[in-house]
Amino acid sequence: MKFNYNLEINNILNKIYNKKIFDLAYENKISNIDLNNIKFYKDKFKSFNIYLGNEIENFIIDLLPKDKEGYFFRCNVSKYKNNYYPKIYDNLGNKLEYVSDSKFAIILWQDHINNLIVEDVYKSFSKENFHNYIDDNLENIYEDINKSVINFNNTNITIAFSNKSELTSVVKEMILTNKLDISFAQDLVDLDKIREEMIMYSTPLDMYNEYDKLEDELSYCLNKFFKYNNDELFNMLVNDKHFKFIDNVGLIR
Repeated sequence: MKFNYNLEINNILNKIYNKKIFDLAYENKISNIDLNNIKFYKDKFKSFNIYLGNEIENFIIDLLPKDKEGYFFRCNVSKYKNNYYPKIYDNLGNKLEYVSDSKFAIILWQDHINNLIVEDVYKSFSKENFHNYIDDNLENIYEDINKSVINFNNTNITIAFSNKSELTSVVKEMILTNKLDISFAQDLVDLDKIREEMIMYSTPLDMYNEYDKLEDELSYCLNKFFKYNNDELFNMLVNDKHFKFIDNVGLIR
């Protein structure tokens, strides 16, 4: 099948528009849409200001195909853009024994193509197209919106922040105030380094181990042995802890 780059961009945009509708519903607690009031809610969703923040870059990249499929997809984008692409597989999809490009060069190529796609998605995003998506799709998704918002309002955990640069400080504070269970601290600090420090001070580990120290000196351990920066923490919470990012809310689960 012939590769259609514009169609691929439109498919990504439609998923972003869909995400934006759900995000707006979460933010504004909209959970009572039905066919009788569908026109009202179409107009309501259109009345909100929308934009693409930096967090959408990760959302876009996560939508792209992975592994071998991802390679051929990016090759097609490279051809469309008249760009170089590394030869990793033959035309039948068999991996080549010898690849002339280094792993680092391949990673740079992949990141470059990702950036081109992200840039084109941002350029193609528009309020008019978002409004068209609402008109064409709200009847098909309103029941899912209602259910999702109700579940969201009953969610167990919300990590609220306005800027990703606040994330580590917010999470640390939530752990210290018991808004997040101490099991989060066990995942977010480097237990091996805590243990190393204890050994250095001749702590009898058979009687008092790193978990005990973490619990007793929680603030100290969070500040000295925290493993993640803001971006790494965001990715860890989304990918490993199954949180979902909502614009103007933060992370929810």
